[in-house]
Amino acid sequence: MESIKEINTKQHTDTNQGDNDKVFQYFDKSFYNEITGDFKEFLNFIKFKKILVIGDVMLDRWIKGEVERISPEAPVPVVKVFKEWVELGGAANVAKILSYYSRFIHLIGFVGNDNFFKNLISLLRKRRITYNLIKTNKTTIVKTRIIAHNNQHIVRVDREDTNYNFSDYSNLYNDLKSLNFSDFDIIFFIDYNKNLFNEETVEFFAKLFNENLENKFVVVCPKPNNFKYFTIFNKIDFLSVNKKEASEIFSFSSFNFNVKFNSDLITKFLKDIKLNKNLSIKDIIITLGSLGLSVFNQDYNIWIDSIKQEVFDVVGAGDNVASIYGVFKYYSKSVIKSAFLANLAGSIAVSKPFTNPVKPIDISRSLEFLYKTNYKNKFLKIKN
Repeated sequence: MESIKEINTKQHTDTNQGDNDKVFQYFDKSFYNEITGDFKEFLNFIKFKKILVIGDVMLDRWIKGEVERISPEAPVPVVKVFKEWVELGGAANVAKILSYYSRFIHLIGFVGNDNFFKNLISLLRKRRITYNLIKTNKTTIVKTRIIAHNNQHIVRVDREDTNYNFSDYSNLYNDLKSLNFSDFDIIFFIDYNKNLFNEETVEFFAKLFNENLENKFVVVCPKPNNFKYFTIFNKIDFLSVNKKEASEIFSFSSFNFNVKFNSDLITKFLKDIKLNKNLSIKDIIITLGSLGLSVFNQDYNIWIDSIKQEVFDVVGAGDNVASIYGVFKYYSKSVIKSAFLANLAGSIAVSKPFTNPVKPIDISRSLEFLYKTNYKNKFLKIKN
């Protein structure tokens, strides 16, 4: 069990938020100095680890333009396009993020046999990501976002057909028989509810992994209606969900996150969320948007306040949080340090427009800034 005394933090009485003199702990300069050294060692460690990403593969397509007038045909803006590009999305975005940390990333998922598939392959090769992508007669999933003005989203158009048939799943099982799963150190399951994960496919993966899961670090990012399938795993090291998904899975809808998130509400939230001891889940992260994130495990529960940033775009922020927590927890075994870095990665992600991975240099520069400014990032920890 990790002791808070092992982490360089300070205690202060916080009255700025009207929290009735409740005591928080704070990450401070000594902590930032310590974790900066840890992060450098982590980068040398993780680059040789083999990471497998299984999930719903997509492309993010961006169309950027200007709105100068309203259409005479209907009350809608007319976007004059001046730039268009595609980026890896969904599970492919997670693979891309991880490729900045490890040299050995492998991606598994369904794709269509179309031009967008060619775009996707080109982007994967650019990042040196290997893959087993199962071609179907459906379309490659593409999310097209049209933006204008100061990166303002006008509309999103989804192109997808995920009614996979028996042949598609059979091709998946047959194709993966040749893959040596024992080689991988970390396994990410990235679920966007696009029908890759169902009772049969998760049972298939469980049979492949369960005998060796003790030697693997397993990350699951489920959608609520598929969560029950993943409980067949005999071990999950880390489960990542947002507050809406968590409210459906763990039933805490009584928490009103729209009111001021003060220490009393934080304490009640941390105490009331109980892990089911029958589930083999070590850590659960619940991202809370502008309110930061929380981590729950059998020893203690933690809330970490968000690091204040100007928000440009929230697309892909959750992918960065899950990726950074997963790989750093695998390295350090420290819940608090991993949660802090994941929270930092989320704040960096939303400060960038479009789908942008949080790279090592981004984290290093942010740690340097936090150290120089002695930014007081507060958190609250409650023992179970």
